[in-house]
Amino acid sequence: MWDYPFELKYTVSLGPDALDTSFKVMNLGESPFDFTGALHSYWSISSVSNIKVTGPFQGVSYLDKVAGEKVVSEAAAVDISKETDSVYEGVGGEVVLEDSGKKSALSIKSSGWADTVVWNPYGDEKMGYDSFVCVECAKALAPITVAAKETWEGTMTITPGSL
Repeated sequence: MWDYPFELKYTVSLGPDALDTSFKVMNLGESPFDFTGALHSYWSISSVSNIKVTGPFQGVSYLDKVAGEKVVSEAAAVDISKETDSVYEGVGGEVVLEDSGKKSALSIKSSGWADTVVWNPYGDEKMGYDSFVCVECAKALAPITVAAKETWEGTMTITPGSL
């Protein structure tokens, strides 16, 4: 299925205060290869109207996959009031999912993953749009290149907190 020899190791560790993941791609071959990826993290929420995703979004270019166009974000937070499928270019590091209905926050910290995806099928009752949001660490807009005999690693740490 894949033209290059590789090994993938995905590790999930649950600690007393955080959940840590490591996604390692090892190139076992003699030629470099490219790939893209995302962690597809779905988070339970009290309601879409109660959440916002905060982080370094202001002034960042993002791909609005619903509209099919690139846009520049004007705000430091993402609120969901319509169907949303957005890939924020270069937004890695830390973003926070705040839920005023649960009076909780999730800190989502990453390294290696250079993009952040926010997805919700707003208005789709069959999909349960009002009970979840996807905030995921990704490398989606430009591929990762793994040189021959090298390893790439993306990490994500989830830390719960309160508002």
